[in-house]
Order: sequence, then C-alpha cells, then structure tokens
Amino acid sequence: YMGDDVDVISWDVSLMNRADTTSAFEAYLRRAVSLDSSPMVIVREGTYDESRRELLQTYVDSNVMIDPIVINVEAAAEPFLDLHTEVMPAGFQDWLEFGAPDGAPGKTRTGRTTRLSVKQHQLTAWLISMHFITAIELGLSHIQGMEDDDTE
Repeated sequence: YMGDDVDVISWDVSLMNRADTTSAFEAYLRRAVSLDSSPMVIVREGTYDESRRELLQTYVDSNVMIDPIVINVEAAAEPFLDLHTEVMPAGFQDWLEFGAPDGAPGKTRTGRTTRLSVKQHQLTAWLISMHFITAIELGLSHIQGMEDDDTE
C-alpha cells in the first residue's frame, strides 16, 4: 500500500479505514516510520478523533515522527458556513458543490459521503500550503541567521 521510496503519505479516515480503528492507523504509521525516507504524514480527519491525535503526538514526543499535519476541513470551515451569503467569504460559498458534470458518480450528495467537494479540496490545499510556507519562512530565517553569524 506504500512503496519504499516515499516522500509524503496521507491517511484519510473516510477512505482508508471504514471501521475507523486506531490499530489500523497505527499499523500504517509504523510502516511509514520504518521507511528510510521518513515521509511527511498528512492526516485528513472527517470527525474529531482524539485517539489518532494522541497517537501522532506519542510518535512526535518519541522523536519518531516530525511535524505531521492533521486537517479537519469541516472544523476549519464551520465558523464561516453559518454566515449570510452576502458576508460569507467566496471560498465557503457553494461549500458542498462538486466540480463534476451532471450525472457523474458522486455528483449528488445524499447522506454522508466520503467524497470532498471542490471547495473542500481547495481548503485542504490551502491549509497544506500554509504549512509549507511557514516551514519555508523558518528555513529562510535560519539561513539568514547563519549568514549573519558568518559576517560577524
């Protein structure tokens, strides 16, 4: 389910683990941390689950894993979805709309589904991008500090 040369892995509880057991998630993490490449871990939460977050924190505290990302799109969007359309940011309007043509599989959302809408995908991408921008800024700050030390 993952190769030997992996840079990033992701766990989407709604797609990968329908029984939502912590043991399956931990088996996935153990496989990931056993790789030589130490892949970045991105977890998409559909609901808040303390057990997965605690498990990830245990791995971080043990210095086995560095900086996993946990994304809960619904929790991030919740404060904006109840706003009146006139004041709602454009990124949250048509929140459940799919980009697929009419009649495409999954186009109609009935009940709870595992498929993300276009806006949910966009927010996920923005959240991951913000994480990388922060890392780049920290790296540049570190490099600048090293250069300043060299000039003294």
